[in-house]
Amino acid sequence: MYSAAKHGLEGLTRSVALEAIKDGVRINAVAPGATWTSRWEEREKSSPNIRQEVEMEIPIKRFATEAEIVNAIEWLCDTKSSYVVGHTLVVDGGLSLT
Repeated sequence: MYSAAKHGLEGLTRSVALEAIKDGVRINAVAPGATWTSRWEEREKSSPNIRQEVEMEIPIKRFATEAEIVNAIEWLCDTKSSYVVGHTLVVDGGLSLT
């Protein structure tokens, strides 16, 4: 189910981007990986080893920070990415490579 939803969102991004670019609007998406947030901190209270267990599965061996995900979004909104349209930027520490 997750895989189907993910591919559906990527397809929707491309379709909407193709329509919106006619009006000069660039549409892109960000696909974040495991990001350390207060929600993970809460889970860690009941499962003290969860951080280490998840980090072992991520090729970069750590969670993303919220700032790292924000940086990716800001880049897509910046003129530095002005030729990027209909792209899903994967920000997952290499997890999608495995």
